[in-house]
Amino acid sequence: MNPLAIDPLSTFGMPPVDLIHLSADLGCERVGITMFTRLKWDPPFYPEFSVRDDQTLQRKMAAALRERGITISFVDGFLIEQGKDIRERAGDLAIMAGLGAPLVNAVSVDPDLNRSIDQLGVLVDLAAAAGMETTVEVAPNLTIASLPIALAAIEAVGRAGFRLLIDTMHYGRSGARAADIAELDPRLIGYVQVNDVKLVPDNPNYWEESITERLVPGTGELDLVDMLAVIPEDVAIGIEVPMYAAARAGAGPHERLGKCVSATRELLARARARP
Repeated sequence: MNPLAIDPLSTFGMPPVDLIHLSADLGCERVGITMFTRLKWDPPFYPEFSVRDDQTLQRKMAAALRERGITISFVDGFLIEQGKDIRERAGDLAIMAGLGAPLVNAVSVDPDLNRSIDQLGVLVDLAAAAGMETTVEVAPNLTIASLPIALAAIEAVGRAGFRLLIDTMHYGRSGARAADIAELDPRLIGYVQVNDVKLVPDNPNYWEESITERLVPGTGELDLVDMLAVIPEDVAIGIEVPMYAAARAGAGPHERLGKCVSATRELLARARARP
């Protein structure tokens, strides 16, 4: 069955060593990592961190991974931005490669699609030189806004080791369904992030909803069992379910995300039982 991970967005800035222990505590085989505090919460849940700038933190992460017997699933947060060169992140790739990360994920907020594709190609080459693969994430509010655009970008980049990250919220809201995933070459699927949502949102602010409130898998309106049934069993699945209201009300990460892990394993069992 697919290895599971707790991904960083679910924990509102939890430092990586704590996230490693959380993921292991919940029975996950892997853990998603980000290089530094990406979003600022007011008031903050945790102190800010930077793996890039803290060699002691790097050593503590390596020790925690060894101690708990889990591995990194992917590294999130490689952003393609107008006026910036992704080559600036080469040092981050080297650090994460040293920690055993197999995969980095990219999103683009550069409105120029051709420039985004060029930068994605550079990232794929940099990651490959560090021994890692690259995924590109589809989301309706990003430059790579749909599955057809993502497939065209992968074809344009034309390098091995460049694949799709399927986030179930973004795929469902972009109009993609399990049948669309089933038509893909399975080798194009590099990573999956599971969560649930209503198909018609209550919150008109897509970005705000995506970083604050998603639903426990199986409690929304996405066709998750059908989606998971067509995901190759060796692809890692990250739990990306931020629940801001519950966290602010006092529900701890073990409580919030333990429900998500159990629900995801149940959905996977149902998916794998299908003919």
